[in-house]
Amino acid sequence: MLKLARPVIHSAMVAALSLSGCATNLQQADADAGVYCFRSRFHTATCTTHLPPPSAVEAEVLRFEPLAEAGTLYVIRNSGSDTVSQVLLSIDGREPVVTIPRSMIRARLAPGPHKLALEFKGKRYEQSISVGRGGLQYVEVKEMSPFSNDRYTWAELSAPPAKVLARASKLIADLDLR
Repeated sequence: MLKLARPVIHSAMVAALSLSGCATNLQQADADAGVYCFRSRFHTATCTTHLPPPSAVEAEVLRFEPLAEAGTLYVIRNSGSDTVSQVLLSIDGREPVVTIPRSMIRARLAPGPHKLALEFKGKRYEQSISVGRGGLQYVEVKEMSPFSNDRYTWAELSAPPAKVLARASKLIADLDLR
């Protein structure tokens, strides 16, 4: 029995080490095509429909500084298994932004209640939030399971883990919706 266990454990360790590279992603802006693409090792590129903001804007966004007269919302999409799909995100029924894996959106909002909505394969996932003047709020678009009928969900995040996820994501939109 012990002889059988060693090969099984060894095989499991080799598989785990091999698959750990699957999580590595390559991202690049394709200025000629006017898009930004996420690439994982085993999937074709998943692209935005527009170029992301310049790197100077992304650096400013990652300072996580609030505005005294507005609320600031960070929407982060960085689930480990989420590697392929485009998901539409709209705020208060405005024109949706196409999100991709490992992406982030910052939105400056008027203080008060707001409605977030995700759309994916004909399903809509809504979340109500309220932002305060000078406040920072973080929500995550989480992939529940690639095999679930309800594939995506919302999760509120506290600042420390949100900032870690945000720094590992690409800013794809910086919105002023005040």
